[in-house]
Amino acid sequence: RNETTLRPWFLAQRKGVTHDIPDSVINFQADTTSQTSVSLQWDFPTDTTNSDNQIWYCKLYRDGAVIREVYNNRTSFTDNTVTAGETYVYQISAVNYFFKESVLSSGISLAIQ
Repeated sequence: RNETTLRPWFLAQRKGVTHDIPDSVINFQADTTSQTSVSLQWDFPTDTTNSDNQIWYCKLYRDGAVIREVYNNRTSFTDNTVTAGETYVYQISAVNYFFKESVLSSGISLAIQ
């Protein structure tokens, strides 16, 4: 009952319809907020009239590994698991209601001071 995306996911399903990958997220940004955290922000694809662009959740990657899946009611995340003196590369992808994942964003490299 606390699952906010179950109803839209269920109602998006159509028998016999094939789907494509969604467009990538836009305006992906990463900024250091301290020596122990990085703030990530993004926007969803703008063409929501295409059902393939209705995003279920986003996958956040750090150095090629998934660090978090964030539902479509959020467009930001704070990574509190970074270490001063290290450099990290962040990427993001969007997953639509048909389990199709977008192309990964370009990597954003951050050196934590």
